Amino acid sequence: MALSSMTGFARRQGVAGFYAWAWEIRSVNAKGLDLRLRLPPGWDGLEPMVRAKASDAVSRGALQATLTVVRHGKPPVVRVNEEVLATVLATLTALAGRIDAERPRLDGILAIKGVVEVADAEDAEDERRAAEAAVVAGFAKTLAGLAEMRQREGEALGRILAARLEDVAQRAGVGKGTIYLHFRDKEALFQELVTSMLGPFVANLEATPPTGLPIRLVLQRLVDVFLREIYGTERRKLIRLVMTEGPRFPQLAEFHYENVVKRAITAMRALLTAAHARGELRNDALVRFPQLVVAPAMMSIIWSGLFDRFATLDVAALMAAHLDLILDAGLGTGEAS
Repeated sequence: MALSSMTGFARRQGVAGFYAWAWEIRSVNAKGLDLRLRLPPGWDGLEPMVRAKASDAVSRGALQATLTVVRHGKPPVVRVNEEVLATVLATLTALAGRIDAERPRLDGILAIKGVVEVADAEDAEDERRAAEAAVVAGFAKTLAGLAEMRQREGEALGRILAARLEDVAQRAGVGKGTIYLHFRDKEALFQELVTSMLGPFVANLEATPPTGLPIRLVLQRLVDVFLREIYGTERRKLIRLVMTEGPRFPQLAEFHYENVVKRAITAMRALLTAAHARGELRNDALVRFPQLVVAPAMMSIIWSGLFDRFATLDVAALMAAHLDLILDAGLGTGEAS
């Protein structure tokens, strides 16, 4: 099964008789199909047909579909309100012998409020049915455009992941040419990359350190693991891949967040909370924002991809200086009290 992006946008417009219509569909990631419709007044009857088209074309994604319809080109209908006209004429006749005045003119009578009514022309039943059919068909074509866009983005991501399959193949104990027999699709391959390459680092972070170990020593050990197991290996390229492609492929960013980022932040907050309770941290800033601890690690990965060829960064010294700043200079004492 080809990998398909969950994000996308498609728009299509057309004309059916006296109606000009336009569909806009936006898609974001979701585990199942969630279609939210915005239909103009009088067009609610199309919802069952539109939902059926969506179910046939899309299996996953949160879709927001908006229909706009403008009716133009058909002249309004002018009607004479016979009841009001009869009342006006009867009044004029009754006053004719009592008031010395010129006989009223036709334009004056028609100008009296209520004598003439102007209304929108009613649709012929066949015209309305034809317009509704065109709108539903337009929705199906808009969905097809959305699916095509999602497929193109999925193929682009597939090419990026394919360049990194060799490591997965080695871990799975198979040849690169037969790796697709072992994984459901390219998305599953990416998940295996994240799980196998970054999972052990997160597990190390989640492991409970010896009781009473100073927070400086705990963080220094984690820095050493980062330098050895992440920055010094191909794993940093995987993290950089998520950074660059995550905005375009949110389902992959979501998997990385749930299985790496969220777990790492939770574990880091637990370590810092314990250190704060022991009096090793002067305030709770790091407890509230554990992202501060790993910020230079993320910056170093970005630097390695963009600027390392121009100016090599001493990441070990950077991380050591960072620990000094957050533990000694401002946020903590770095030692158990």
